[in-house]
Amino acid sequence: ADVAATRAADAGMLVLRTTAAALEQDLGWGVARSAIGPQVADGLRGERLLRGAAAAAAPLFVGPSVLPEAGRVGAVLHGLYWLMSDLAGERPVALIIDDAHWTDPPSARWLAHLAARSNDLALLLVVAARPGPTGAWWHSVATSPGAGVITLRPLSRAGTLALVAEQLGEVPEAVADACHRITGGNPFLLGELLRHVGGRDAASTPEHILALRPESIRRAVLLRLGELGEAAIELCFAIAILGQAATLPLAAELAGLEESAAAGVAAALETADVIQATPRLQFVHPLVLDVVDHEIPAVRRSGLHLAAARLLKRRAAPPSRRAPHLLATEPDGRTEVVETLRAAAAGALSVGAPEMATTCLRRALREPPSPEEATLVLTDLGRAEGMLGDPGGIEHLRTAHAGCADPVQRGLIARELVIQLLNRGEIKEVVALCHDAASALPDSERELRLQLLAHARTAASQDLHMAPADPPGVDVTRLAGATAGERVLLAAIANTRTRSSTSAMPEACALAERALGGTALLQDVGADSPQFWNAAMVMMFGEHYATAQRLIAAAVEDSRRRGSPRGYGLCLTFGSPLHFRLGRLAEAAEDARRASEMFVAEPLVRAHALSFLLEALIDQGALDDARAVVADGSFAASTSLAAFTRVRGCMARLRRLEGDAAGAAADLLDVGREHGDVSPVFFPWRAEAALAFHAAGDGEQARRFATDEVMRGRRVASRWVQARALHALGVAEGSPAPLERAEELTRGWPTRLERARILVELGAALRRRGRMRDAVTPLREGLDLADRCGARPLATRAREELAAAGARPRRARISGPEALTPSELRVCRMAATGASNREIAQALFVTLRTVETHLTRSYMKLGIAGREALAAALPAGTE
Repeated sequence: ADVAATRAADAGMLVLRTTAAALEQDLGWGVARSAIGPQVADGLRGERLLRGAAAAAAPLFVGPSVLPEAGRVGAVLHGLYWLMSDLAGERPVALIIDDAHWTDPPSARWLAHLAARSNDLALLLVVAARPGPTGAWWHSVATSPGAGVITLRPLSRAGTLALVAEQLGEVPEAVADACHRITGGNPFLLGELLRHVGGRDAASTPEHILALRPESIRRAVLLRLGELGEAAIELCFAIAILGQAATLPLAAELAGLEESAAAGVAAALETADVIQATPRLQFVHPLVLDVVDHEIPAVRRSGLHLAAARLLKRRAAPPSRRAPHLLATEPDGRTEVVETLRAAAAGALSVGAPEMATTCLRRALREPPSPEEATLVLTDLGRAEGMLGDPGGIEHLRTAHAGCADPVQRGLIARELVIQLLNRGEIKEVVALCHDAASALPDSERELRLQLLAHARTAASQDLHMAPADPPGVDVTRLAGATAGERVLLAAIANTRTRSSTSAMPEACALAERALGGTALLQDVGADSPQFWNAAMVMMFGEHYATAQRLIAAAVEDSRRRGSPRGYGLCLTFGSPLHFRLGRLAEAAEDARRASEMFVAEPLVRAHALSFLLEALIDQGALDDARAVVADGSFAASTSLAAFTRVRGCMARLRRLEGDAAGAAADLLDVGREHGDVSPVFFPWRAEAALAFHAAGDGEQARRFATDEVMRGRRVASRWVQARALHALGVAEGSPAPLERAEELTRGWPTRLERARILVELGAALRRRGRMRDAVTPLREGLDLADRCGARPLATRAREELAAAGARPRRARISGPEALTPSELRVCRMAATGASNREIAQALFVTLRTVETHLTRSYMKLGIAGREALAAALPAGTE
């Protein structure tokens, strides 16, 4: 590490160097803070560096300014990446970490995150550790692109002989060989051995040297200390306990020495090559620390750590600096320990270090806290464990809730608990918990009550068997959307209305507009909250596509500003069905695929993403890929959960297209039983069943289901459902009439894929009736739209029908915007609006190099010289 730092500095690089410490493994982001902290400490420079996406990392250096939230973990990583990117943009950076085996978990996650992206930055990452670090982070660093692992080998026999001769002069070769054998070529042990035997007559005998085992050599260090007196031992104990905080004044006070006397002792220790006294007190080698630390009696260790924590408190050190010492103390029912560990945990949560928070809070429970304090500790612990995806968080929150007598506090605990329960699909428990907690609240807690009722409605909307009723005791007409609680409840009610088979979509959209309050709801809860998506998706299902696009764009910007990968993941999840409706199949598939990978630990969100992915893949003609998505069989069982049922509906459609129409029809009847009397807006299963029955040869059932779906689409005032149903009815009847009505319904409407499907079917129906000339026009338009959508099977069918009608179909598009991948097109759209490469990378949570690569490839595909020509090269409607 020393050599790397010297060479990097000589090369003009910015050297960021720090050393991890054993005690600081319990400090959140300790390594990251100490490595980067000096760069942001300068006022003006720090303000400049902590801007844009890097601002998400600001709480690490300037103190947390936001409440704890699950999104902070990814947000801080995102902010640190862009902070390093900005530093590397000024000049190349060498980030050097010594003793990395002691790296704290959040910093370890950062190093792994950075290593995976190091090729995109002017960055040299040097991580020095003892042999054998374990964990995914170390593997990620060691196997990252461009990484090289250098294992320091022991001294060779020749090297040992040279050092022995240098230290002891001419000695028999057998003595030098014995030195090599007993130390195994370890430079530190060899140095201690030579110090021990130097100048003694016994050094001339190999037998004496071979009798000195490594433990004997380590004891020699203690003998050296003993020769310096009791004060030296006490000062060394204090240095070992304090770790990197070991300044002379602190160590002296902890050791019970006057500072002037401690200075003399420290000088003697430095002369004896035990410590280095500047700029702080530290041992000359980690093995010396090991020796000293091992000698601290267990009965004294806890007391020394407690004394160190109290000493740091008197020096106004923050809880995060005191907590590691308290973690090393024995439980004794001390209130101060519980309070400090809770405060340290809160700070850790606010900067995205839930591992540190759980460590502190689990120790606080062992103290133990008072019954009143125990409820607070359990609540905090449950929240922290929830951030880590630990199912123990739910049990701790349940315990806290059951043991809490205060209705307001119970309501707050319930609000935290239901979020985790919802992610696990525990719908009924969520609804009951919210209603019980809300009903017990006093009138003064109206906002909390509205929020709990909103969570109950959000949960209920996920279960198709739960009645989509408005919350009890709430007059929806009196909710103006004037407060955050009113807005989230309105959003949840609007979402519930989309499920009602008797509610028209305009009514739900009016409620959603009141909930959104322009950008108020997004500002209240952020893009990573389901409450925002309750309202945003109502606008999409209600066919306000331009509004839905604006809402998603605002959510992407909110995610960028907050540095929230989870928020961006939800933008991808719920942006996918909008892409699908608008006929952008490749983008729908890519967004849904990325989202499904991001939400592996959240089954409900992942199920939504997978249903959207299946839908897009099927219409792209990628049936094998679609089958692979559900190959594990995890969605085979019946369920009343809406997202899982939608996946099963898409699987049934896939089964029909794979040739098993009868099996698909049976599956769709099961889906229908799960749906009950739910609105077809979410998934028009009857239209799909009509197509399956038709393919299976049961025309009567096909017509019955299609006719029923047309009626239901009219009842809920959904043009999209009516179009799907009329298409199915036209197929079932083999008649152009329903298809002509569907064509009129979709004329001038942005749902390109549905219109393409209808036009091709209409052209085919006209051709079968011998109306060749009439068939050509819808077939040509349907082919053009299918090509633009990327609906390959539909385009193929359109070409076949055109050929059968005697017309010459044009060739498929192979250049222009259609040749761009979804990622390239997304980058081009942003670049065309004037966004810089850095702004694009931050908004899309990718690297600068990724943006540059996408733009370079896009210019070639579009046949343009640069970004100034992008706006003209991209067709209207792609923004």
